[in-house]
Amino acid sequence: MEEISPNFHAESTLDYCAEKLQYGANIMRGVMWNAQAHFMVTCGYLDQAAGSRWEKVASCVQFAWGCGVGMFGLLLLGLSHRLQSREYTYWRGEGVEVFPDQEKVMHLNACMFPGSLPYHFGKQAPASERMGSLASRIQEKDPELLFLCEFSPVFSEELYENLRGEYKHFFVNIGSCAQGMDASIAVISKVPILKAPQFIPTKIPAEGDQKWMYRGYFIIETQTCKYLYTHLHAKDTEGAKTIRKEQLEEIRSLTTDSSKPWVVLGDLNIDRNKQEYENLEGFNDIIHQHHGKVTTCSEEGVEESLDYVLTRDERLQVVTEVIQDLKLSDHSIITATISLA
Repeated sequence: MEEISPNFHAESTLDYCAEKLQYGANIMRGVMWNAQAHFMVTCGYLDQAAGSRWEKVASCVQFAWGCGVGMFGLLLLGLSHRLQSREYTYWRGEGVEVFPDQEKVMHLNACMFPGSLPYHFGKQAPASERMGSLASRIQEKDPELLFLCEFSPVFSEELYENLRGEYKHFFVNIGSCAQGMDASIAVISKVPILKAPQFIPTKIPAEGDQKWMYRGYFIIETQTCKYLYTHLHAKDTEGAKTIRKEQLEEIRSLTTDSSKPWVVLGDLNIDRNKQEYENLEGFNDIIHQHHGKVTTCSEEGVEESLDYVLTRDERLQVVTEVIQDLKLSDHSIITATISLA
């Protein structure tokens, strides 16, 4: 069949310039974070032996230089935000569009932050050491739609190069941020995307260190349904629970259009084992229906059930799979095969 997706490339000169600035900014931020990771290892701040005195001095000099490069990258990123009219970059892959009777989707909180952040947030190896395993897992599970959170824009090009031969549509740099942590979402597809996606920032104020996290909702439409992908406010405080409850109300408001079924998926940071789970009333929790309160996040012996595939009505048939691979991420791979009932 002929491709039916519209053109998602930047059409205005300003959007085109914004994407080029973001591309350069990501390279520069990568330089900074690579230097930071080397500094942390050499100085013994991670679970590895420290280097010699001169190795530490050299790593300090390299880190200082990297910070300068990274700061300039952040300036470019901030400038790009002044120019852009949308909060994502589109790259076209070499794969062909497919038209399956069922759409297989995959969600993973990949814990692929730059530098040493994966160690601090999930006791994971650096993202650069796990990119090959991520690509292999994606090719093994072969989803038509892939949703990644905690995936830094710094690694967008490597993801594209690994999968450009199999996938047609790459939406990267979703919710980039020059004054804190990016939304860190990437979405790629083999199936047609019927209209331009949207990234809608949350309007709910965050608390604590989460104020530095840029969060929101990425909405994309296929022939089967509409998807809302998100990563909600973290932490287990009472304030954080209230914020997530209000974010769920935002999601309910965004998914009221019933012309096509909705699927809400992502890391909601709501543990099925806790009372807060009651705030999901009105959603069909497909993973719970199939697997109960299965662990989807495991770090240093703490097991939580945080990742979701939710529906709003009965028009969809969904079959899910939960796959734990702690060498890839502290979160489990979630797949869902979706068809119209």
